[in-house]
Amino acid sequence: MDSMELKIKTLKTEKETLVKDMASLEVNSYENIKKIAEEKEKHTELAKQILSLNDTITLKDLEIHNLMIDNKNIQSRFSAYVDPIQRQLQEKQEIEKRQITLLKEKDKQIAGLQKEKDKITSLQKEKNEKIAAMRKEKEELQTRLSSIAGDKLTKGNPAITDLGDPNRPMKISEKYGELYDNEWTDAMECVDEVMEYYPNMIKSEVEEIVIRHIYRLLMDDDHTAFPCYKEIALTRRMNAQNTVKYILENQIIGEKMVLHEWEYDHKNEKLTSSLLKTSFFQHCVHLCWFVAIQDPMMYLDEDVHEGTGFDKNVYKEFVRSGNTVRYIVWPALFLHKNGPLLYKGVVQAYWKEK
Repeated sequence: MDSMELKIKTLKTEKETLVKDMASLEVNSYENIKKIAEEKEKHTELAKQILSLNDTITLKDLEIHNLMIDNKNIQSRFSAYVDPIQRQLQEKQEIEKRQITLLKEKDKQIAGLQKEKDKITSLQKEKNEKIAAMRKEKEELQTRLSSIAGDKLTKGNPAITDLGDPNRPMKISEKYGELYDNEWTDAMECVDEVMEYYPNMIKSEVEEIVIRHIYRLLMDDDHTAFPCYKEIALTRRMNAQNTVKYILENQIIGEKMVLHEWEYDHKNEKLTSSLLKTSFFQHCVHLCWFVAIQDPMMYLDEDVHEGTGFDKNVYKEFVRSGNTVRYIVWPALFLHKNGPLLYKGVVQAYWKEK
């Protein structure tokens, strides 16, 4: 009896163990089934991807095949283009080689011809120099002849004008007008600087002082006393430019010369020195020298005086109108003394009862 109970108890224990094992197996079986299902899904997805990749590979193979065909066609066309070009290049290289050979031969020929040319050029140069020397001698003789003939024709006769002379009286009168319009006007710009020399005067009074100094600078020069005047008068302006240059460079005209024997209460050496440095003075020397060397000498009017009447056909008024000369701004220019008027003068005028 006891053995039976023990056996039953043992069997119950085994049964319970088997039940537990079965439950555990069921759980494991469920998990395995789940994993199998997941793996199956993955396998299915992989199969789809493989099919898709196979399709892609098939398309790529087709593209590769088409590209290979295109490549063959391109190579064929390339060969059709390149082969003639290569042949042309080869032909060109051969031509260039032949040209180089020909050029070398021509260089040798040119070198030989150049030697002959140099000899001819040397001979031609010698001949040209001889011809140039003969022409120069001829021109000098013609110039001397023309100068002698012109001097004989025009000497002492102002009615006859050498139209080829750039310093003939009419041209000088034009330059005389330009001197007044340009350089004289520029010289007048020093008025503001000169004001300090005359602190008790107004600007219009200082302007008059400057004008009088400029007039003195123009009229004071005794050109016939300059060096070489007799020689210049005889040679008819042939050395005039050199003489003017000599006068300017050696400062023949200075402050003391301009102010000497000038009875004027407001004369100023500093102002005169300043005017001597202007372009007006340089142009003035040039112009007055050419005025002086004419034959007969041209004439800057000295017959109009302050406080006297003036001829309005010969002079025009400066700033103020009137019938009487206050001071002379710019003298009239005549062809010669008592000759025809070439350029009107300018006076500062005022009204005076007669």
